[in-house]
Amino acid sequence: MSVTSYLYDPVHVVTSPGANALDPFSPPSGFSGSAGDYRLLLVSRYRVPASRRYIMAHAKALQDGHNVIFEGPYIMEAADILEKIVASDRMQETKRAG
Repeated sequence: MSVTSYLYDPVHVVTSPGANALDPFSPPSGFSGSAGDYRLLLVSRYRVPASRRYIMAHAKALQDGHNVIFEGPYIMEAADILEKIVASDRMQETKRAG
């Protein structure tokens, strides 16, 4: 396991199973679910406050216009989820408050 498995970068979304233990977008090692399974995994992780903080950091980076890099087998799902979060009222409220 490389040192990058222990680092978190909000402009780098890795969707490869087991690639990054800190990033909620990285499924557990051995995960081979469908796109729908991946979405369900992210919904369950979003409900956990510690994971939601990381998800929202990715969304904030995207909202702020950073070049967010997606890699791995679930890039389309991850990008779609983040775009929906950015478009949501919750992110708009965060933007107004910040």
